[in-house]
Amino acid sequence: MTGGGTGGHVVPLLALLEYAQGQSDLPPLQLYYLATGRGMEAELAAQVSFTRIHSGKLRRYFSWSNLLSPLAIVLGMVESWSALRRIQPQVVFSTGGYVSVPVVCAAKVLGIPVILHEQTTQFGLANRLMAPLATKVLVSWQSTLEQYPHLQAKWVGNPVRFISSTQTMAQAKHTLGLRVDLPLVFVGGGAQGSHVINQTVLEKLPQWLEQTQMVISTGPNADFTALQAAAHKLPASLQTRILVEEFVGQQLATVYAAADLFVGRSGAGTVSELIVLQKPSLLVPLLKSAGGEQQHNAQLLVVAGGAVVIPQHDLNPTHLLATVSTLLRDMSKLQRMSTQLKVLQKPDASAAIWAEIVVFA
Repeated sequence: MTGGGTGGHVVPLLALLEYAQGQSDLPPLQLYYLATGRGMEAELAAQVSFTRIHSGKLRRYFSWSNLLSPLAIVLGMVESWSALRRIQPQVVFSTGGYVSVPVVCAAKVLGIPVILHEQTTQFGLANRLMAPLATKVLVSWQSTLEQYPHLQAKWVGNPVRFISSTQTMAQAKHTLGLRVDLPLVFVGGGAQGSHVINQTVLEKLPQWLEQTQMVISTGPNADFTALQAAAHKLPASLQTRILVEEFVGQQLATVYAAADLFVGRSGAGTVSELIVLQKPSLLVPLLKSAGGEQQHNAQLLVVAGGAVVIPQHDLNPTHLLATVSTLLRDMSKLQRMSTQLKVLQKPDASAAIWAEIVVFA
């Protein structure tokens, strides 16, 4: 396995591992992971046989680091070639990201089949470059098939980790220590958080909490401390309406089950979770996402009727709060948004991908 650089490339691998661990009918497989081991890659690296490799980031803008990237890619290819010669895998499964480039290239040189999976509606740069080298191309969205007919790709969906809860919304709110008679907004900016969204919420935090409860996943940054400090300064009656976390991990399923509305970024992983759980959302796509992928991801939900979008250049504290307030005043609309997300669902993505992998095992 390879893929990484961002959570969107790593989470599908974690989801596939989680699925495999819960299946007794899968053939026994020895799993290896080739990546840098940085960021979220470390979580997967700790669970399977791991080989650290170098890789250069494929930047679309000028940076002095671009001068070193080719050298890092070449070094990564040598390391990948050596690792694959030692491991002798039947197949390489790649979720893309710049770390996958040397691994896929080395696999091609060694004649090892490559299965490539794309998480976004439009191919990221690494996957676009590596697709011609792949034995099989899998995509997460039906619309992607129409954009790349020459790849003869297969629509399998995007694997997500086990995030479903057996609890009702009221039960989940109670589990979190929140009131069951007030709506709950889950604010999240992806694995790294969103400083822009965090600060926009922070500027009118008391006004938010006068009408709703909140769980805020700030990401590992200074916003966590700032929002915690702001929450402690609130009147006692409002302090019980907010939970501030750097990252919602073990309780993610409960938070999603409790939330009436999600507010945040539109990375591939987040969008896939919203679809699986049929959770209505207000999305603020990241401006500088690769190839505008977050804008495309968000538009997919908007067209289905399951989300509304505020472009980041239109984002301000008053506008965001007013839009959320309007949505929360119309619970029947939120229910319709939830129902309309069903048309985008592709169930059993993990099972479909494993079925493709075991063909080579």
